[in-house]
Order: sequence, then C-alpha cells, then structure tokens
Amino acid sequence: MQDEEGYTVLNIRPKMGTASRPSADGIQDSPANLRGYKITIGVLGVWSVVATLAVIALSILGSSHEGLTGAAPNAPASRGAQRGERNGAECSARLNHLVSRLSQALCAPINSSSREGTVCKICPLDWLPHGAKCYWFSTESKIWARSREDCSARSARMVVIQEQDEMEFLGSSIQEKYLVWTGLSANAPGRKWTWVDGALLNQTLFPVKGSAEENSCGVIKGSRIQSETCSGEYRWICQKDAIQIDSGTSDL
Repeated sequence: MQDEEGYTVLNIRPKMGTASRPSADGIQDSPANLRGYKITIGVLGVWSVVATLAVIALSILGSSHEGLTGAAPNAPASRGAQRGERNGAECSARLNHLVSRLSQALCAPINSSSREGTVCKICPLDWLPHGAKCYWFSTESKIWARSREDCSARSARMVVIQEQDEMEFLGSSIQEKYLVWTGLSANAPGRKWTWVDGALLNQTLFPVKGSAEENSCGVIKGSRIQSETCSGEYRWICQKDAIQIDSGTSDL
C-alpha cells in the first residue's frame, strides 16, 4: 500500500513458528539456547578434567624419568674414577722417574753406599748456592728501595742474614771490594733495625756500625753490617730458597 506521500510501505507479518529477534531491552533465551549452553559447559568441564589428568600423568612420568636417569650414571662415574686413579698413578710414576733422572744428571751422591739416595739443592743460573738458599749478586748500583724492587722482580727478596756462617759466606763472596745493600733498614716505628721479612735484627749476633737514624739502611762491609743512608747507590744481594731434589731410595 502507499502512504500519503506516495512511498510504498511494506507490511510484512512474521509467520507462525519462526523465532523473533530479541528486543532492544534485553535478550530472552529460548529453551533451545539453554540446552546449548549446558552442552558447552559440560564439554568444557570434561576438557578440564582431561587436562588435569594429563598434568598429573606427566608429573609422574617426569619423576620416574629422573629416577632412571639419576641411577644410570653410577656405572660411568665409577669407570671414570678408575680411569682417574690409573692416570694419577701413571703421572706419579713419570714424575718420580723425572726426579730420578734430574737427580742423576744434576746432583752428586752424598754417599754411594748410603740408602738415603741422592739429595741436592739447585739454584737458578747465575745464583750461588749456600745451605738451603740461593744468592744473586748485582753488578750495578741502585738506591735501597730500587734494589728491593729488583729482588721482588726476580721472585726473591733482599738478603736476610740469620747465621754467622751465612755472613762469612757473603763476606768472602764480596771480598771487601765494595759496599752491598742487605734487606735491613731502620725505617720501622721506633727506628729499630728490621729485616724485609719483618724480623728484628739480632744485634748481639750482628752489631751494626753506625746509628739507626731516619732513612738508614744496612750494608755489608767485609763481614760486618754498617749503617748507610738509604738514598745512597750501592750493589745489592737477592736471596731465595733453593730447589731441593730428593730421589729417595727407589730406583725408577
């Protein structure tokens, strides 16, 4: 039909049995929709149960796998320990053999009939041995502090004299030709004569000629210790422990 302005107006009525659209005020669920929601919720619930069971199963399998893998390395570990012991024994035997060869090449037997084996002490090249120590004598002159630094650079220290025969050895090596720095100074608190290793000088054994004033250091003159200014330039002596080789009684 047409309205007053000439536009055609369609008046269509819905057929019986068809579902109407929901109104703008709200959505009204039909019984069919409610059944669909229930089915969906049920499916989700089933999936939740399945997922939970899967997680539990994976946890159990993981624990079992850890137990198996944890027990398996025991055998390889024991084999590795055995190999390590064999390698250690071989290295020890080779080291003993090397020590024996070095002893035969570098050391003279103390007593060929002795069962104590060969024992000797070895010093680096250009170092003089005496007792259990090695001594290096400089051929140039420096102040006391620079002399100490030089000995440290050689993995040694300035000479620390502990016994009278050591003093005699040093004196005979120098032969009173020049003054030589020792590791003795009076710069410590109280101006007490102190060696570079921190020990105090035994002045009963080694009396010092001269006073212990500020910036005083000890030199060897002949077979005695004399006080000199640390800023003076003299030769010096470095000292380190000798390397001891003892082949024992074994014939490797």
